[in-house]
Amino acid sequence: MKRLLGVLLCTVLMLGSGAGIASAQFYDWPGDRGQALPPSPYRCGPYNNWYAFLSEGQIMEFDIRVDRPGAWIEFNIDIPGSTSRQSSLFSGYIEDSIHLEYRVPEGASGVHSFDLYNWEWHKMTFAWTATDRLDMDGRIERVAGDNRYETALSASQWGWGSDEATTVVVATGSKYADALASSSLAGINDCPILLTRSSYNWAETYRLLEELDRLGAEKVYLIGGMSVVPQELATRIETAENGLQDPNSTATLDWVGATVERIGGSDRYQTAALVAEESVEQLEANGSFNGSVFIASGEKFADSLAAAPYSAATGMPLLLVRRWTTPQVTHDTLQSIVASDAIVVGGTSVVSPITVDELGIDSMRIAGTDRYKTSLALTEYALAEGWGDISVYGLATGYTYPDSLPGGAATAHNGGVLLLTPPNTLSNDAALHLNGNKTDIGSIPVFGGIGAVTGVVTGEVHFFIQ
Repeated sequence: MKRLLGVLLCTVLMLGSGAGIASAQFYDWPGDRGQALPPSPYRCGPYNNWYAFLSEGQIMEFDIRVDRPGAWIEFNIDIPGSTSRQSSLFSGYIEDSIHLEYRVPEGASGVHSFDLYNWEWHKMTFAWTATDRLDMDGRIERVAGDNRYETALSASQWGWGSDEATTVVVATGSKYADALASSSLAGINDCPILLTRSSYNWAETYRLLEELDRLGAEKVYLIGGMSVVPQELATRIETAENGLQDPNSTATLDWVGATVERIGGSDRYQTAALVAEESVEQLEANGSFNGSVFIASGEKFADSLAAAPYSAATGMPLLLVRRWTTPQVTHDTLQSIVASDAIVVGGTSVVSPITVDELGIDSMRIAGTDRYKTSLALTEYALAEGWGDISVYGLATGYTYPDSLPGGAATAHNGGVLLLTPPNTLSNDAALHLNGNKTDIGSIPVFGGIGAVTGVVTGEVHFFIQ
């Protein structure tokens, strides 16, 4: 049965990129293909079957370490294109560990199945990496740094040129709650979101000051209290002076600092409320507040993260609620800003109908069965409303928040949309959406390093936009 399914699926894939739905249909097939490649490194049992969608020319590297020496290991790959194209990467005894490499052959783009056996029936540690296929299509580019703070700087540099942002938003990179509410303020001021540690780090602070200088920042909003955005950072921004020494070189900073305004409440709900009030005040100053807000869970970040790019694109404030109740500060803010309607992001398992009723305003719900379907539903709604277009089609992991937040602000600034993806494989719906819009998609910035969005994902993206 497994072999027959393999023949059928490889036939579907060989129909070519013109058959959009046929190509992506594989993603809806259950069972014999196994599970998507796991996060790396991964502790696994003696028998494993995984799959990954790879593009020709990609290189994968594997490291397999056994718990007990002298284990007989077999590692096989079913290569798409022919039922006879199974490759044995390794078969034999290993004392401790082994490193293997696989390059996808020409004409073999598609779903690869990986079978890993330990015939001694002991556990193993399995690690893998996949190279990007960015060079295969000029539209795909990775926007990343060595960590979340460097990635935020990279997103700013990707999105804004020198002296293009007199205002900048800085939020914590260690806790999601305060940071997610900052997107509306960034959108209204058409500026980047940079991230900082909750504990002061001078070397990283210098890099942040350097970027503020490049942007021409004159005002900086710090989102969150001093426990998440340290006061030392505020002091450094306000008192920066010419000749400030780079801690890692002889370079100096030619910048005279900026004014700082901190927006922080006693908890995530109050901080979001205060950001909303500031956002509405600025919107009303130019007559552009239409009474609409986003509502999302303050107990989980996924739906707020999906909404953040469109909060930035529209300036619509993002207010937080609990599953079963609307916090008083959120309710009071809805009244004080005279909100007229809300887009509730997420299903009833995260924002109950009771909570929606407590809002006291008109509402519509946008939700999917998981965070990735919710992100796609919001993206499709944003495209229909004209909040962005697919000339810029950003991707970022939905598994964690720090890369998506600055990435969302950057794509909004450039008139685009941003979709959340699992780290190791595109969702079915994302693959179909990419394939259906492939002729109109312009640039595809992928925010985050290969640990956040793996090379498997960029290989899939390449395949589905051809």
